[in-house]
Amino acid sequence: MKRMRDGSYTIKPTYKVGEHEIIPDMLAKRATKFPKQVVVEQRSSVGSTRSLTAKELQRQVDYTACGLIGLGVQAGDAIAILAPTSYEWLLLDLALLSIGAITVPIYESDSASQIEHILTDAHVTRVFTATTQQAELVRSVAPTATRAVTSFDQGAMRAIARAATNVTINDVEKRRATVTSSDIATIIYT
Repeated sequence: MKRMRDGSYTIKPTYKVGEHEIIPDMLAKRATKFPKQVVVEQRSSVGSTRSLTAKELQRQVDYTACGLIGLGVQAGDAIAILAPTSYEWLLLDLALLSIGAITVPIYESDSASQIEHILTDAHVTRVFTATTQQAELVRSVAPTATRAVTSFDQGAMRAIARAATNVTINDVEKRRATVTSSDIATIIYT
């Protein structure tokens, strides 16, 4: 361990990430090796959960990625998510990473001016929100480059599903094959 001038420490990495090792590949490997392993517990109603296996989660991530491609999301596009932690958030994030898009999380507590700055600075082209109220706030400050704002409570995931109909898993796999570990995955504003 080496101490730096600013007081921080640095150590040599114990594992080197390969050029084509990306986060969605970890899920794909797990889904292949342990397809029946439960990887997510999703709340289905008050007091009950639904278990999702690695294979089921992989299938849903791929389907969501198909929908995002169908909506016109390109590699390198910055896509914001303004929502609490949720299953939909997880699906969007993994699907965006799968196709080389950049996830831009926005805190629910961010002010209108902070949201405007994030959308402008990150060149966000599309925003997904949890609620209609959040979508209206985003629309009120979004630059013209932000082409679409959709909320979960107004059918964002259904719109993604409809857009998936003309896109194949092969299209997603081709896109995923072009993503490298040096590509930007997420831009977080703190």
